[in-house]
Formats: sequence, C-alpha cells, structure tokens
Amino acid sequence: VIRAATVTPTATTPTNTSVTYQLATTSGLSFETFTASTLRSFTTTGTALYLKATLATTDATVTPALNTVAVSYTLNAVPATPTNSAPTGSAQNVSLTPALTASAFSDSDSDTHNASQWQVTTTSGNYNSPTYNSGTDTTNLVSLTLPQATLSNCTTYYWRVRYRDNL
Repeated sequence: VIRAATVTPTATTPTNTSVTYQLATTSGLSFETFTASTLRSFTTTGTALYLKATLATTDATVTPALNTVAVSYTLNAVPATPTNSAPTGSAQNVSLTPALTASAFSDSDSDTHNASQWQVTTTSGNYNSPTYNSGTDTTNLVSLTLPQATLSNCTTYYWRVRYRDNL
C-alpha cells in the first residue's frame, strides 16, 4: 500500500501557459492537487499511483510541455507478527473455551491496530480449513475467548493471530 509519494515533474511552460498536477491511488481514484517536488501523504491509500497533468494555455501560439516525471514513494509497513502468549504451544489440559492471548500490537510506521484474525486448527501450520476462523475481528484485538462447542476433548490444537493496521 502506498502511503505517500513525491512527484518531481519537469515542464516547459512558456508565458501564458501552465501545468497543474494531481495524484490518486487505486483506493477510490480521488485525485488530489499537489505541489511538485513535495512529499504528498494520501488520505486514501492504494497499490498504484496515478498522475494527472493538466496543460493549459491562453495563447494559441504556445503550448506547455511535460518533459519528465520522477516518482518516489513510501510503502506501508505491515505490523510485526504477533506471538502467542497464552496458551503456549506446549500447554496441556486447556479449557475447551480458552482465552487466547497474543503479544501487543507493533507497527514500524506507527499505524494503529485496526483488526485481528484468530484461527485454530488441528494441523500444525495449516490454516486452510481451520476449526475456528474469526474473520476480520475489530473487537478482540489482542485476546479472544473461544466460543463453546469449538474445541473437542482429547484433540491437539494450534492457533495463530494475524494483525491488520489501519491502512
């Protein structure tokens, strides 16, 4: 996800001509006017960057030209992978409705914790068909008590949680 970009265009703008610039990302394609060569943070982030240059003239004998465009951008860092705090991987005789607890949210670009996904499986490392899948959970961010009738006696389970930031 693109968080911010700096676009440095070079243009030829004779008298009575101008060039204005707008940027957008794939999320919404809402173009925002910007000043060339300044860092532009986006209100809506996305995975692609679009530039719109509007060339204008009030003199029919001269035309502005966009010569080159240099782009640098900053991507969103994903949150740090959480660790399972409790129950641990070697826990035995755990309740059938355990409280799963994970490490605190951490994100290198200071985003906020938006959601978590909790999954429980009977096959270590395989979460393709989990016994329990919370989906996108915006309430139980660092802990979750599994609902009744999710787990069975005499069965080994594995669990993970994945964090999502606000971008």
